[in-house]
Amino acid sequence: MMVNVSYMIVVSKDAQLSEGQAVALAFFGNFTDDYKASQIFAAFNGISSLGNIIVITFTAARVKQEIAKEGILPFAKFLGESLPKDDPNNPNFTSRIEPLPVGALLLHWSIAVVIIVAPWTIDPLPYYRLLTSLDSYTVEAFFFTVLGIGMLCLRFTQTSSGGRWRDKSSSNHVISIIAAVITVVSNGFPIIAAWFPPSSTTPKDITNILINPWYVVATVGWGVLASSVIYWLVFRFVLPRFGNRKGMAFVVDRRPFLHSEQGYFVQYHEIVTFSWVSERRTPVAEYQLPERPLSVMDL
Repeated sequence: MMVNVSYMIVVSKDAQLSEGQAVALAFFGNFTDDYKASQIFAAFNGISSLGNIIVITFTAARVKQEIAKEGILPFAKFLGESLPKDDPNNPNFTSRIEPLPVGALLLHWSIAVVIIVAPWTIDPLPYYRLLTSLDSYTVEAFFFTVLGIGMLCLRFTQTSSGGRWRDKSSSNHVISIIAAVITVVSNGFPIIAAWFPPSSTTPKDITNILINPWYVVATVGWGVLASSVIYWLVFRFVLPRFGNRKGMAFVVDRRPFLHSEQGYFVQYHEIVTFSWVSERRTPVAEYQLPERPLSVMDL
């Protein structure tokens, strides 16, 4: 936040609203000549972009893998596994290699390729602006609003056992509530504001950077969220009513294996079992997703 504030203080309003100039480049240009500023900007931009790509690639892949472990994605076994699989019985096995979510990485790479190739014959600027706006709307604003509401619910509602989270938390209740309210208001505002068209008095330099038509981001964003809910409802309530799964329930059993490292418990192995079970809880089909085979040296 402080970086954004520094940009607003140093860079003029016209430069911030200009489409042809990066705000960071204008920031460095205020301290040195244009040539050196462009070099500094290119170096920082390259390092930042590389770090962002590395972090997002592995983080997003792990998120996809964890979703696959819940069994709700197609090809869940492939997307949920990690490779290579350690084999401590192999005489050539000398060290533990951290397994990678190969299936989830492949899925992430495929989506990235589609995003890059899709605007091949069109102007990419509106396309990527729409994607970043959708990401900000659905991922950032929506989920942080839900997170803030959840924080408030923890503070003011009772659990099923009759207790309250505020009775267990040692942190300052007032600060926690204020933080939750700020989170809800700041992230909920763009969710609501996106449904209102720009005013006729809105400056042209601002309307030029808005998505046209103005309701696309909110409509597509809520469409994506609604599609996700429909997908889950079909998986949860429709599939168990037809075919071989009729009258059965989908059960996910996750068994983690932990050991202690430097005083902290660390998960080194997990077995995930998917089962369609009848009312008597009898497994009718299952398979496992071993992340790392259990070995004596892991204990």
